[in-house]
Amino acid sequence: MKKMDNKIKNKIRMTKEFVIQNVPFYRDKVSLVNFDSPDFSEFPVIQKQDLRDSPELFLSNKENLIPEYTSGSTGFPLTLYKTKTEMMRLEAFLIRERKKAVKDFEKLKLIKFYAELHTGENRCYEKIYRENNILYLSMLHMDVQSFEEYIQAIENEVTDGGWIMGPPSVISRFAQYVCDTDRVLAKIKFVEFTGELLNEYQRNVTKKAFDCVIRNHYGSREFWCIAYECECGNMHILENNVYVENSENGLLVSLLGKHTMPLIRYRVGDNCHVSDRKCSCGNNAPILETFSGRTTDFIVTPYGNEVSSILIYMIIVNLNLLYSDIIQQFKVIQKSVDSFDLYAVLSDRQSQTDELEQYFLSQFESILGYTATVTFHYVKDIPVDFKTGKLKYFVSLLKKEG
Repeated sequence: MKKMDNKIKNKIRMTKEFVIQNVPFYRDKVSLVNFDSPDFSEFPVIQKQDLRDSPELFLSNKENLIPEYTSGSTGFPLTLYKTKTEMMRLEAFLIRERKKAVKDFEKLKLIKFYAELHTGENRCYEKIYRENNILYLSMLHMDVQSFEEYIQAIENEVTDGGWIMGPPSVISRFAQYVCDTDRVLAKIKFVEFTGELLNEYQRNVTKKAFDCVIRNHYGSREFWCIAYECECGNMHILENNVYVENSENGLLVSLLGKHTMPLIRYRVGDNCHVSDRKCSCGNNAPILETFSGRTTDFIVTPYGNEVSSILIYMIIVNLNLLYSDIIQQFKVIQKSVDSFDLYAVLSDRQSQTDELEQYFLSQFESILGYTATVTFHYVKDIPVDFKTGKLKYFVSLLKKEG
């Protein structure tokens, strides 16, 4: 492993001092901490279950908090907290990488595939939504008519160039339609994949459709950006943001600096590995090799179109907000176009299952636009995949085209 930069060593030391002084979980561990060591090896490993059981123990402050929600891909949906200032700081790390990737990045208009937006007290699921010079395209509408509307919106509203951000499964489907219809969207200068494992088909069809710079972004709600792709196709760890170490049971990530929820040696659950390989791009930061991660199936509707299963995740998030984290684990299996099984691990409030089912069905059918049968199964545990360590929260048993 390469010699560690003194700036990184100093940031690790500063992070240790901060968490010992400000985070309840770490305060009684001061006797274990070696402030001069260049890593976090003396700290205990944190599991997602630790955050679910006692999130308040990991907070450095309790003011001006903005909640974020994970998908539960390792089996446990979580609520995380950041401040607006902190989010801006984390976003700055990403902007710096994007500026390296494409010329005049700051002039490009963002085209973002989304599932749900919070607009004040309301939630937005519009097919096309515009706010703060961002063009939002819904992942819940992936049919031919919607694709045509997306193309028209891009052609009409993107004047000085644009860039697309979203999950590989969604962007690649849109890209495939662009290719199939022989469209040319020359205004697209940059595409950033995030949120899922990227495969070669998805990369290639996107490159063919837009003929632009493509970058992959590996991150999580807990840390935002962990690694970012360079021009050589390698994923470099963002050393100013995180410290990453290998372990037998998956990657351990530590958030560097003064944060609202500064997690140290947190097991992210993805099957990745920090490599000793060197890169010819000139970036000396360690390379992250990703072997497996999050992938997304699509809900097949009776109309022949497909809807991103992120819809299910958003309904569960909203349901947990209404009923104080009543669902601890979940998985949905589509058996036919209008028949689904939902498996859920609940907290102790079994008496609220009728309300839960009514809410889920009303939201599900409202967004999908048709009546579906959902059979609810309440179980004690939903096992994760033993190879990936992930719980795929939606699985379609229907035959996929192509």
